[in-house]
Amino acid sequence: MSKANFGTMHRIDIEKDYSEYEPQKYDCISVDDDYIDGWWQELVLIKNCYHCLKRLGFALSR
Repeated sequence: MSKANFGTMHRIDIEKDYSEYEPQKYDCISVDDDYIDGWWQELVLIKNCYHCLKRLGFALSR
């Protein structure tokens, strides 16, 4: 089963590319995709950015 990881970033470097996967660095917790799928219609309304602050989008990066 696939999982999504969620963590907290206390400092954000606006120039850094965060595409490297580092869940341990941000004390991530894992959530099953089956659970997230039930919330997808609400998640697509949340503004987000992908890998850096210059790539704006909505929902989660899957």
